[in-house]
Amino acid sequence: MVEWKGHLEGDVGQKARMLDRAENFQVPNFFVITSEELEQIFENGTSAEQILNASIGSDHRKEIKDAYKDIGMSSEVRNSTGKAKNLVGGQRNNQFVSIRVSNKQAHAKYKLNVGSSDLFEALKDVAGSYYEKTGEMPSIIVQKMIESEYSGSAMTGDRETPGLVEVVEGLGTSLEEGENRPYFYTLDSGEIDSKKPEEHRKITRNPMNGEERQKKVEPEMPFEDSEIKELLGKLDRQDINAKFAYKRGDFYIVDVWKEEPRYEVLKNPEIQGLKVSEGDISGTVGQEITYSETTLSPEKYRKHLVTGAGGYTSRDAEKAREEGKTAVFSFAEKLENGQRINMKEQRSGRKEKKQARMDGGTRDSFPFSQDSNDSRDTKAITEDTTNSPVATDVLPLNPRNGRGVFTSPPYGEGYVLNDKAAGKNQFSRKNYVDTAEQAFVFDGDNLMLDVRKLGKESKEMIKY
Repeated sequence: MVEWKGHLEGDVGQKARMLDRAENFQVPNFFVITSEELEQIFENGTSAEQILNASIGSDHRKEIKDAYKDIGMSSEVRNSTGKAKNLVGGQRNNQFVSIRVSNKQAHAKYKLNVGSSDLFEALKDVAGSYYEKTGEMPSIIVQKMIESEYSGSAMTGDRETPGLVEVVEGLGTSLEEGENRPYFYTLDSGEIDSKKPEEHRKITRNPMNGEERQKKVEPEMPFEDSEIKELLGKLDRQDINAKFAYKRGDFYIVDVWKEEPRYEVLKNPEIQGLKVSEGDISGTVGQEITYSETTLSPEKYRKHLVTGAGGYTSRDAEKAREEGKTAVFSFAEKLENGQRINMKEQRSGRKEKKQARMDGGTRDSFPFSQDSNDSRDTKAITEDTTNSPVATDVLPLNPRNGRGVFTSPPYGEGYVLNDKAAGKNQFSRKNYVDTAEQAFVFDGDNLMLDVRKLGKESKEMIKY
């Protein structure tokens, strides 16, 4: 009934199949219960409630329980008899596993630190949550848990986007649930940049009962640059991204997927946060933009979200991408209601850049980065403009008919501009332009304004 790692057959789901093909990494042992088998186990249940209340037959229970007991063994030991198996068998009832769907998740529940006593209830809960969202039975991965020192995700990026590694101490629950600010590493043109949080919490498992416990720790970057380069390089050669558990110098791969990167690293010049979904963020905090210390699911905010925690692989980030809402996670600043935010999508103008490589090359600078001629800082992005004027009309200049902005007689309906400095009721011809091209020019994605002939008062207006 169960399909073991290294011997997968049938419809085991995409995640299990990709995990089984990961090369040059340690992958904790796992087995898969296919959707066909689950339909038999739950007697073709047609609702989440029926699955949760199902009584699992003795034959199915025995096969799953035996597989659970054997998950700590290699295939060679598992298929052997006598001393080899007995030597490993002493701790077979004391191990913990993770349980998650192998299909596209549809944000189904997952279970960590599952022991012998709650194995079947966890299977029901995960299968029922997937069925409730999709109306289908999933294939389920049951995988040996690693008592990780660090957990995280690694994304290899592409020619527009740097490689990214996000890490939390201990178990990965706080990253998954968006409750902790991770350590960040980026790899661009062979160079590593990193950012540690100001504060951090480590989540571990109680070895006696499997319950999670947490404590505050003094943040310290966990990996050497060479380790990050090696990890991303191995993933890049296989064209995959991965979630990992790190223990005693080794990265154990627990999930694998392929995806075009949909994140952008905000730098100024240090890493300021991570835009986890596509699109612009523009508006006022407390109105179009919601600020939260932890991540939120899309139904809890109106348009945009900025948070002080979470990463690209947090569940609320996945939901934001699915719902088409733009979000920034682990933003370095605390925002207040009334602040104006303006973060523009920076990827579209980068399509012609040369292909970047993990070991160096011509990968472009980070999105939202500060170049040598850019004096912007984060305060400029999040300037408080609560009492600033807001445009209410777009009107033509000196129209023949209708409302407009008038610089000389005859004045019509609308607004009249006076040259206060000269004490005149009208502007001199030299003080305005007929077309935008006379004052503005585009340099790539940057809009340049010629202010050489503007007075001090006009320059103050332009700051808005």
